[in-house]
Amino acid sequence: MSREQQALLEMMQEVHSHGEQQETDLNALMTLITEKLAPVMKPE
Repeated sequence: MSREQQALLEMMQEVHSHGEQQETDLNALMTLITEKLAPVMKPE
């Protein structure tokens, strides 16, 4: 697992643990994370 993937996994776990009562915020944050990560995950 790459360092970026590890960081993302930790972020997702943290978001999930805080997001149970904040479903809308969780969805928005997951979208933001996905958009920011997309260029990183693509091969150069």
